[in-house]
Amino acid sequence: MLNKITIPKNTLPLNIMKRKLLFIPIILLIAFTFYTCCKAGLGGKATLTVSVYSDSKNPIKGANVYIKYGQSKPPANINSFDNKITAPANGNTVTFTNLGCGTYYLFATGYDSILASPISGGSPLTITHSARAKTTTTNIYITP
Repeated sequence: MLNKITIPKNTLPLNIMKRKLLFIPIILLIAFTFYTCCKAGLGGKATLTVSVYSDSKNPIKGANVYIKYGQSKPPANINSFDNKITAPANGNTVTFTNLGCGTYYLFATGYDSILASPISGGSPLTITHSARAKTTTTNIYITP
């Protein structure tokens, strides 16, 4: 003769309810992770305005500004940058648009008319999650 096992009526629905209650926070955590994730590159709403100066703080008119997405160090060669914008001949500022939050490496080249010398240099920059839909302004100081 087999022993009959009975499950109390309230136990089964309680286990199902516990599973459902556990499932909801997991889904919310996954959604929050995707929502707050920053990805450097195009496709965002951030704007980055970059002004180029010599190390003696002279504006470098007509400077070339390069940007590398998702890196805090310069790439191996100048052709590996993701974008380049040249400042106007009478200005030293360029603007990159539609960027996502994340880390970027900026590199600039130009000619210092006071030193009569070509100059270049770069630095990393991070657009934070809180600035993902704003304009970030930065300066690059470059040397001979």
